[in-house]
Amino acid sequence: PELAQAAGLAMNRFPESKDEVTQAEQVLAKELQKLSLEEHEQILFSVHGLPRCSLEDDSVAMESRLQDLEMELENIKSTDRQVYDLVRATNPTYVESICWKMKR
Repeated sequence: PELAQAAGLAMNRFPESKDEVTQAEQVLAKELQKLSLEEHEQILFSVHGLPRCSLEDDSVAMESRLQDLEMELENIKSTDRQVYDLVRATNPTYVESICWKMKR
């Protein structure tokens, strides 16, 4: 209700015109941008009904998944991974870091 009110929209119904829809989307997008990455991910997981999997808590599973990722990257034909190879050659420390590999 607060977002609808802030956007100047009726609080007791869905937007009815394209202008109202656009206005509601803009307000919603602005509010979503204020969320932290963690809050954003919590909403995505909640909306899609996916359980959060914390590989950080299971070092064996995490290491296994990182090895799987490395094998998959190596299996990509070199002609299809030119950008990856360029970045790897330019900044190998970044590409090889666990933090980069763990980004979702």
